[in-house]
Amino acid sequence: MKTAQQIKDDITSLLADNSTQDISPEDIRDVCTSLADLAGAGDYDSLNIEWDVATTYAIDDIVSYLERLWKSKSAGNLGNQPPSDPNTTEDTYWIEQSKAPAGPITEWQAGVYGAGLIIVYYNDNFYKLENSTRPFVSTNINTEFLNGDWSKVSGDILYEDAVGNTAVELLKIQRTTSGVPAAGIGASIGFYSEVTAGEGKIGEIVFTANDVGADERGGLSLNLMDFDAGTMKPALNIDFNDSKFSIGRQTEVAAVGAIVLGYGPFSKLVNNRTNSLGIGWNETFPALWIEQDKANTTDATLAILKTILLDPSSTYHVHVRVIGGETDGSPTERAMYTMEGLFYRIGSGNVVQQGATNYITAIESTGSMDCIFVTGASTVLVKAIGVAATNMNWRTIVTISKVESN
Repeated sequence: MKTAQQIKDDITSLLADNSTQDISPEDIRDVCTSLADLAGAGDYDSLNIEWDVATTYAIDDIVSYLERLWKSKSAGNLGNQPPSDPNTTEDTYWIEQSKAPAGPITEWQAGVYGAGLIIVYYNDNFYKLENSTRPFVSTNINTEFLNGDWSKVSGDILYEDAVGNTAVELLKIQRTTSGVPAAGIGASIGFYSEVTAGEGKIGEIVFTANDVGADERGGLSLNLMDFDAGTMKPALNIDFNDSKFSIGRQTEVAAVGAIVLGYGPFSKLVNNRTNSLGIGWNETFPALWIEQDKANTTDATLAILKTILLDPSSTYHVHVRVIGGETDGSPTERAMYTMEGLFYRIGSGNVVQQGATNYITAIESTGSMDCIFVTGASTVLVKAIGVAATNMNWRTIVTISKVESN
């Protein structure tokens, strides 16, 4: 294959003999020269690498001799002419190198790449040769890409950090176990952006699935970077095993069957806030908290329907809706209550109710039934009295608002 310069020289020589004057020689020369430039995107003669008997070559230096490329096998390689026999590809001092395909965009092949803009196609992506040392010997484009010799110009978006560290993929998918990259079950997709150093991850989607005995666990999390703390925090989390769903920035959600919307660690979830909904923006407790529970009574004695834990130095508004119904064969007993109360703790002291319970609704099939608040050291209990020798199911829904106080 002729070099770009040889093609240009041929065009100039041919046009000099044109006598028809039907086409301007200058126009043809310009067009053909442009074509030669295009075909010669990977040419070598502009690099001045023709073998010279007086030049000392280092190991891996590339030279051109009789239109073939040779790589030096030793340091201090002086006066050793590369082979001229077309059947010889290697001797003591030189080993022949394949020329990379010439052209504007070609499919990548192992070989020597020359001067100019080099773009190749490989594995459904286009790569641009970034290494400025030419000629460049390419043997493995995957390894060379990781070393920064090539950059992708299509396909996966690339990331390079602010100090020019090796480019990595913006979108990374890897197998995980419990959200930790490993040869386990699951996958993690990371999103990256330019920051001060490192990979610069700003978010990730984590899919997990773990077989813990007979307990099949799994989850989905969307985590975003908390730049103040420098760590990933869950923005959205779904835990299939514990039936949890949370939206917002928080540090832990330990309760089962919880839905959390808001900002803050919501540490009260740890205290058995089961089957609950939290909404708000607070570091220790959401602005609005909704819980539910169920219980059963078999007689006319007080039974606990719901236990509500109160923090020290706090004041609470507790709103409760209770419904009960008999479960025996021919049910006749049922009740419904809506009530609210104001409760507080001074420091770590016992819970105190401010004033009386406000009963909004009280409907009963038997007048001896009742529903009340009972205070304890750190709790408010919702209790109900059923009917003697009668099985009843109770459902309690509690709405809680809290303010810190002394």
